[in-house]
Amino acid sequence: MEFPDNHIIEELYSSGVVTNIATSQEYKTLIGEYNDLFDTIEDNELKDKLEKLEEMKNKLYSETDKDVFKAGFSMAVKMLIEALSTNV
Repeated sequence: MEFPDNHIIEELYSSGVVTNIATSQEYKTLIGEYNDLFDTIEDNELKDKLEKLEEMKNKLYSETDKDVFKAGFSMAVKMLIEALSTNV
């Protein structure tokens, strides 16, 4: 689904609504385990490459999250409009 630049849904996503969501305890545990394992890597070149890969992966996930948010928000609004326009 394509959205024009500066679309209102894009602005809503960028406003921080999603970033203010608290992370679960499971996430905090997993990130702790990840960091503990990462800290055991002694090869600095390998560590640098893994950090760059992690940054790229996070950017990919961020773009996917944004697209999912926009699609879900659009669907919810369409459902609301349909519900409000139904004469039952």
